[in-house]
Parts: sequence; structure tokens; C-alpha cells
Amino acid sequence: MVTWEVSTDRLPRLVEILAGISGCPFDDWDRDALRYGLPGTNAAAGAFFDYPLCGPTPISLRLAHAAFGRVLVTASADAGTVARLAGIEEVSEAEAWAQLCRAFRAAPRPERFVDHPGCPECEGHDQLLQGRDWDTLSPYDVRYTWWPVGFLKPEGFRYWLPAFLRLSFTEEEEGYAYLLREYLDRPHDVRFSLLTAEERRAVARYLRHVAWWQPERVGGAKAQRELEELAGEWEVPAGG
Repeated sequence: MVTWEVSTDRLPRLVEILAGISGCPFDDWDRDALRYGLPGTNAAAGAFFDYPLCGPTPISLRLAHAAFGRVLVTASADAGTVARLAGIEEVSEAEAWAQLCRAFRAAPRPERFVDHPGCPECEGHDQLLQGRDWDTLSPYDVRYTWWPVGFLKPEGFRYWLPAFLRLSFTEEEEGYAYLLREYLDRPHDVRFSLLTAEERRAVARYLRHVAWWQPERVGGAKAQRELEELAGEWEVPAGG
């Protein structure tokens, strides 16, 4: 069994996620069922609204109002599905970003991000990166015509990974920040060899956050599932 306590406005999205895992459709009928089934429920009093998701992978939901405009949701399913549901964490984008940054707080900022002395282009890339941090690195800084990413040392990739994750799912005019995802698709590349287990788990956590709570940034249900699977690969230790 997996339990969440979500805000009322995010409840439909959570149930939509769970319906997708179950394999059953989620439409206005379901939204109406939630709207009319929740009044009178009270988690503290043990008064719940039971709502089964009867797809190929059945999931049984119990829902009830909790304190401060929150809704308590419990989901029961087979062991494999429960393991998958356990990866769904309801946090805001600001909270997800803060969690990612905390996990990488020990990643040292190297004296040089690019190690190609005497190369004018490399020097330019290093100078630009020296003037940026996780919050200020912009899509324009990694545009197609000025691409410092491929020149980075593993130390540079470790430091910049939080910013790369943020930019990978950012709408921007240049249209090339999405190319950062090509690097993310190879979690065991030597570029990421310096990451700690905690940092790898943080990457997986952020990828799942985007997959579940911001599907519009991913590109459809198939891409969402692929991103969730990629998150599982990031959790595997280097060399595992």
C-alpha cells in the first residue's frame, strides 16, 4: 500500500497518473466521481471514499479529506505496481529543484570546467561557465552555436548536472536545450563517473517529478514512461 497527502487541486492529476498506471481511461466522469465522492469523508474519523481503478493492472484507491485542504490517498495493488507507485512523490517544481540542489551541495565547483589549454574556444567556454551558477545558467548559454557541454570534464558534469536537468525541460527560443537529454540518456557514461549514490538518486527523483507532475514538458504518455524508466537507470550505481 502507498499513501499520499496531496492538495485538493492536485488530486485529479494524481488520480490521472494512477489511472494511467492501471491502464484505464481518466475523463470528466472520473473528475465528477471525485468531486461528488469526497464530501463527507474524513481521514481522522476513518470515513473514506473507495474508488477502484479497473484497468489491466487494478489499483484500489481510498480517499478522504485531511487537514488544511489536503486529501489523503491510499493505493493498494500487486507488489510490482506498489513498487512503481512508491516513486510518485507530490512536490512542487520549486520543492523538486530545492531537493536536487541539496543533494548536489557537496559537489565541488572545479577551478576549471574545460581542460584544453591553448584552445581559444575552450577558454571562451570556461570563462562563460565561470560567470554562471545553477540558477543563472540559461538556454542561451548552451545554444547550438555555442555548446560548452561537450567540452566539460567529469568534474564539470558533476557540478553542472542540476542546471542541465532544469534546462533539459525548459521551453526556450533557441530550441536546443533539449539536446542535454541526449547526455542524460547515458547515465553510466564516464562523464557521470564522479557522481555519488545520493546524487544519482537525486537525478532519478527529479526525472520522476517531471514525468509524473509535468507531462507537458515531456511529450506524451510514451515519453513519460520512458523518462520514468530512465530514472530507474540513474538509480543504479556506477559500474552496477
